[in-house]
Amino acid sequence: TLPVGPFHVDYQEAGGDHWLHWQIATALTAANFPGQQGRTYRFRVALDYAGVPGEWSPEALATVPFDQKAFTFSSGWTAASSSTAFAGSTKYASRKGRWATYAFTGDSLTLVAPKGPAKGKVTVYVREKAGDAWGAYVKVKTLDLYARSDAARRSFALKTWDTVAERQAKFVVTGTKNRRSNGT
Repeated sequence: TLPVGPFHVDYQEAGGDHWLHWQIATALTAANFPGQQGRTYRFRVALDYAGVPGEWSPEALATVPFDQKAFTFSSGWTAASSSTAFAGSTKYASRKGRWATYAFTGDSLTLVAPKGPAKGKVTVYVREKAGDAWGAYVKVKTLDLYARSDAARRSFALKTWDTVAERQAKFVVTGTKNRRSNGT
């Protein structure tokens, strides 16, 4: 059987040295952490014994994604409200060549996007900054966002590098689709 609490929940920003208290003596088994977009956090949990935490659980990692406000878009994108989208809104485009870019410093890239019957394909490119100049974009992969039914917030691990560096991802609408898709 699972413990019923109360629990202590601590967190730290990835790479940090100190644990911070988030939930103390809580009976909650789920809660929304108010992290900053783009930051990765470590969490640990312990049973509360009269105000003193017991043995800590293994650490778990969670990254708070960026919403589309962190992106630069070419013309031709449409904004839409969506209760299933991160931060409540999304953008989409269907015309070939429309693009969105996102600059980041890191060693991995993951896209969170919906899949569905009217979705098409997007090609992902990444370039790296060397000194003051950007290198050329290199194709990472083409994603097919088609699915028989709508699926909000699917996570696509796109690329991992050996080192942290300043990078820019470019997402380009291919204008093509899975033969079963009714969109582009």
